[in-house]
Amino acid sequence: NESHTNVTIKQKARFGIGDVYFLATSCGFCEHIVDDIKRVTPKTVHLVSGRKLEDVSSILKLLGFWGQFENDQLLKIKELYGWWVNRDLRRYIVAEPIYVD
Repeated sequence: NESHTNVTIKQKARFGIGDVYFLATSCGFCEHIVDDIKRVTPKTVHLVSGRKLEDVSSILKLLGFWGQFENDQLLKIKELYGWWVNRDLRRYIVAEPIYVD
């Protein structure tokens, strides 16, 4: 508005993710690994390349920007109840919008 007390942001892009990813990587909080998982044991991920990731507390599987029905089939998703797959509170999924309004 005229007195600059309100702001409206409209954009057709993801909001701030690039900055957060850059900062997390730069500060050592995030590591980007491209590899396939061979197996998972308690707190350890064994990769096909032979590398072992130890003291792992969570794994993020990123399936791409555009939604695809094949991902729903892979994860056996019949419905999303809030953020939860098939009302199972152990299966949390985030589907981000591609715009800010």
